[in-house]
Amino acid sequence: MNDEAELMESNLLTHLDSLCLPSHRRMLVFGGGKMALAIVEGIVKAGLLFKENIFISTRTEASGKIWKDLQYRNVFTNNAHLCEACWSPDPKFWIVLIAVKPQTRFTLFDQLRDDMSFDRITRSFADGQMLVISVLAGVDTPTIRQEYTQHLFYNGPILRVTPNVACAIGSGTSLVCSDPLTPRKFVDIGIELFQAVGVVKEVPEGLFDAASAVAGSGPAFIFLIIEALTDGGVAAGLPRELAIDLASSMVKGSADLVIATGREPAKLRGDVCSPAGTTICGIRELEKGNVRSSFIEAILSTAARSKQLR
Repeated sequence: MNDEAELMESNLLTHLDSLCLPSHRRMLVFGGGKMALAIVEGIVKAGLLFKENIFISTRTEASGKIWKDLQYRNVFTNNAHLCEACWSPDPKFWIVLIAVKPQTRFTLFDQLRDDMSFDRITRSFADGQMLVISVLAGVDTPTIRQEYTQHLFYNGPILRVTPNVACAIGSGTSLVCSDPLTPRKFVDIGIELFQAVGVVKEVPEGLFDAASAVAGSGPAFIFLIIEALTDGGVAAGLPRELAIDLASSMVKGSADLVIATGREPAKLRGDVCSPAGTTICGIRELEKGNVRSSFIEAILSTAARSKQLR
């Protein structure tokens, strides 16, 4: 890179740093469901965005009321009205969160493509002032790039993000990936935003479906385990409430131990299994049911389904 190019890049990053102050950020949220609400609430609580600078599109008035009850004033069921309301001629850094159901995204594209206000907003990316974040399940970055270029005439920075359900309490695991056309600075901005709702792991596109199967769908598998452990406790004589509390806190503590020690789960399991003891008898029963194999197949099936959604 020559001196002139380095100076231009330095000036762009300095300009971007000033625009990335919370007071200069604007967020457009298309698809105001539970996951989007959890993400936005975490970002606001972390002081990374102000409520008055967030503009939300919901499918129904009932969904909009949930946001309004939380003091979000800029809530719309009409995307054209949303884009018109949020437009400002002053320099802003736009964050566009696409959180609609994957199968409805083309309806959204059709609505936005002909909207003059959204067109004015997307022109901001030419000055490095816009980041599009997609949380569409199963839609990979090459597809996002191709669709946004074709339908929205946008070819600026994009991120693919898969958050999980625990983002609702700030303990989520979010997966992030980008493509070569997205500068590192924008990836870092996206990571900062999602760290407000938990842990963020950057994963290459080629591993994203597998990672999503573990981190995105995994909570459902863990809930199934907690449910089964609870039923087992009840069968052994425990009150259901106590059984749920014991199973849930045990799962959390076990996960914390793996993270804190960095040890292989198999080695930690061995520490609990005394020779001829109670725990190894339980492990024997689980092995009879091919539990490990079932979970492996569950991850493979989930990852395969993610590929099919494209």
